[in-house]
Amino acid sequence: MWIYLILFWLLGPGILGRCIDCNKRWHHHCKSKFTGYYCAGNRSIVSTEYLTNSEYATSTSDPVMPFDVCTPYPYVLHYAESYCCMYSPNLGCHVALHPHVYKYEKTPGTYCDKCQRHCLCDEFGAAPRLGSWAAVRLLGIVALLSTFLSSLLEPTMVLSY
Repeated sequence: MWIYLILFWLLGPGILGRCIDCNKRWHHHCKSKFTGYYCAGNRSIVSTEYLTNSEYATSTSDPVMPFDVCTPYPYVLHYAESYCCMYSPNLGCHVALHPHVYKYEKTPGTYCDKCQRHCLCDEFGAAPRLGSWAAVRLLGIVALLSTFLSSLLEPTMVLSY
């Protein structure tokens, strides 16, 4: 009996499903203002379970639930038909894969590419933020203004005939 429990504990996450951290694959943290999920197919089972503040402060992940590591509060992913994209401000973007998909997929990290548009990341580090462009514009205005002011202060030569 104990040997089955130990084997299930060691092999459980691989048998029941797998979570992939897309933040590590992308080499940056997905910054999302929202918490949510997207599941491919229509047979995935996701529930919402709210906790009180004291329950939340003392809660831990359930070792029997293989997707707890990659599922943001208040969602609980019980079953992924194919894959689910899970995202939150703290978690970033994770992919929960069905065990069959994980077992036979040679590069399961490619599911992060599928989740890139579903995870609602505000920033991926590639495009400059609007704030930095505003700073560039402000510096340009200051440079033009200083050139204009310095030209006003230079002595001008008046030619008289």
